[in-house]
Amino acid sequence: MKKFKPKSSNGGFTLVEVIISVAVLCLVCGVMLRLFVSADDLREKNLDIEKAQVYVLNEMEKLKSKDEPLTADILSEPDFDGSFTLTQYYDSNWKGVQSWENPRYILVTIIVPSEEGLFTKGAFGVAEDQRGVSSALFDIKVSMRDIERKKVLASVESAHYYRNMGDNND
Repeated sequence: MKKFKPKSSNGGFTLVEVIISVAVLCLVCGVMLRLFVSADDLREKNLDIEKAQVYVLNEMEKLKSKDEPLTADILSEPDFDGSFTLTQYYDSNWKGVQSWENPRYILVTIIVPSEEGLFTKGAFGVAEDQRGVSSALFDIKVSMRDIERKKVLASVESAHYYRNMGDNND
């Protein structure tokens, strides 16, 4: 009787080889998934910084386009150093909210009278009429902060001469 002899085949994978390749594939997929999650978090942070920069620059341009640093509707009492601090609150969708509505971001504007050029008579030193117009140099600092992360997202500082200060204001 003839004995049955199995054929030796070198063309297939063993069970151990398949298990090792699946383990390596899982490790690589885990690392790649972590990179995608990190990239999405970084994208969100950069989007927040970009929006904060736009809000800060818009606020600075609004303040520099006026003849007075503070209008009557937002006038507040000065701080102990003579500065004015204005705050605006925003939610996580960048919509304006009140401070008690659980804001995510806060826009802080600090307006400080400068020691140089303070209250010169006339428009930048030149009298326009008999009473003249007062002008003053103010330092302006605008910053956007993320309340949750406790981090400043964007900040800008500038100085600006405001006309019509004091004498002929209504």
